[in-house]
Amino acid sequence: MRRYAVLVLGILGVAVVYAGDITETSPATQTTQPANKNKCWFADLYPICVLGKWGYINEKGQTVIEPAYEDAHYFSEGLAPVKLKGKYGYIDKTGKLIIQPKFAYAFQFQEELAWVDDGRSGGFIDKTGQIVLQPPSGTYCREFRNGLAVTMPIPPRFETADWKGKVGFIDKSGKYVIEPRFEVAWDFNDELASVMIDGKWGVIDTSGKMVLPAKYEKAPCFSEGLGHVTLDAKTIYIDITGNRVFPGEYDDGNGFSEGLAGVKIKDKWGFIDRTGKMVVEPKFDNVSSFFNGRAGIVIDKKYGYIDQTGKIIVEPKFAYGHYFLGELAGVAITPLLSNGANYSYINRAGKIVWMPLPETMNPATQTRE
Repeated sequence: MRRYAVLVLGILGVAVVYAGDITETSPATQTTQPANKNKCWFADLYPICVLGKWGYINEKGQTVIEPAYEDAHYFSEGLAPVKLKGKYGYIDKTGKLIIQPKFAYAFQFQEELAWVDDGRSGGFIDKTGQIVLQPPSGTYCREFRNGLAVTMPIPPRFETADWKGKVGFIDKSGKYVIEPRFEVAWDFNDELASVMIDGKWGVIDTSGKMVLPAKYEKAPCFSEGLGHVTLDAKTIYIDITGNRVFPGEYDDGNGFSEGLAGVKIKDKWGFIDRTGKMVVEPKFDNVSSFFNGRAGIVIDKKYGYIDQTGKIIVEPKFAYGHYFLGELAGVAITPLLSNGANYSYINRAGKIVWMPLPETMNPATQTRE
């Protein structure tokens, strides 16, 4: 299981699943809502790696759970998946093992349930570790959003070109409430989900009703009441009825987060507000969305951070920068390892509060996942 999704700057983190593509997710692919209003995007404990073992620090950079795990993930709903002796279980914020390690992989808890797999089959567990819900035969899931979980077909062992698995949604009884009819589906957010039909994207509500027809080139992404879509290679912003909310057209764009959206004009990115007014002029090579008052920027392949006025708070000097999940953001001084083992952490002023040992920061000495 990958601990941190690489921050694809310029794309608001939304979980997307393809029929037949078993994909694991991380905190950076879970929601489109502003971080300061969604606990999925807030952390007060942060995973660290010391000599191949994982533990946790607090926002001051102090170790609060000693490194003892083969793998460790962010906490969600009070529990975090950790790996011991090749299996995943869950600990609480004191480091106490709440659910014994027995799973081949394990996702974070969302809506009191977590998807796990024992290597043979998968299902949802509750916080006692008991499997309380299994999906329809031949399918797998990831997590619940707005009471529904994207349900995907397990592809055949020898997939053929004419195999066309379809994606649907189940409720917490394990039954389909939206029958499998989509090629691709995103998780629900604010009771809306983007879906693909015949190679085009549209939007459904939690009843499965199409609220926007499948006619868009890229998935409509709604956040904070507005969506951005691509038509004729241009990004525009719409309301839930499909009507444009302001006349601007862009070469690319992000969803709104904390009142602002990143937009691309020619080869530079800036930010607009909900009226379409440019509040941060396009001058960055790439940007992330805002989370907890900070957005990642890229200049000359180096990562830094700005505030909502566009002021550079952290100079672009890192090889990689993750979102601010609370008071800290993970950054890489050296090229980022696939498992995030060489993360340092900075605070909102840009001061490094925790740094891995030198041997961890050297990619040549590390085994990649």
